[in-house]
Order: sequence, then C-alpha cells, then structure tokens
Amino acid sequence: MRWILYFIGGGALISLVPLVGSRLSPQIAGLILLFPIVTLVGLSFLGVESGRDAVATGAVSAIRNMPTVLAFLVAVYFASRNGVPLPVSFLMGILAWLIVALLIALLSSWLSLN
Repeated sequence: MRWILYFIGGGALISLVPLVGSRLSPQIAGLILLFPIVTLVGLSFLGVESGRDAVATGAVSAIRNMPTVLAFLVAVYFASRNGVPLPVSFLMGILAWLIVALLIALLSSWLSLN
C-alpha cells in the first residue's frame, strides 16, 4: 500500500511542475523540480528495509554524487538555450550525468572512498 501512496504522491508533485510553470513562473517550477521526492522516497525505502545506518550511508553517497545533477542541468540549459531540440537536450543532459557519475566512481575507487 505504501508503494501506491509514494507513486501517487510523486506523480502529483511532478504534475504540478507544468501547471506552476504556466500559471506562476518557470522559476518556481524549477524550484519544485528540485524538491527531493525521489531522494525522500528512496531513503525511506532504504530505511524501512535496511535501517538508519543505510540511510546515513545513502545520504552521504547522494551528497558525493550531487555534481551529476548539476552536470545534467547545465547541459540541458546550454543545449536548450542554443536551439537544440528538447529530446536531444535531455539526452545531452543524461550523457553529461553519466560522464560525471563515471568520473566520480573512478575517482572514488582511485582514492578508496567507498
């Protein structure tokens, strides 16, 4: 049952983004996009399944990997600002995310941060 509630809650929040963007402002819609619903739900599941220590470890990992989100957003911003079609802009953002994620994983492994 809780999975259904998480699904509905997450979907409702995502559905607000275009509504807020068109009625209020794209800046407020951008703030809603950064609401940590996926992180909250993921850490909640992790906590229920594995406990507080797993949540703490997951939170630290998320902090360490925050540059991936920044890379995604920067790539999408510059691509869309320069006339790149949105699907391609999003693919470029995903590629940027993957590259940074790989670099973080390699650096973490090299520095033995795991």
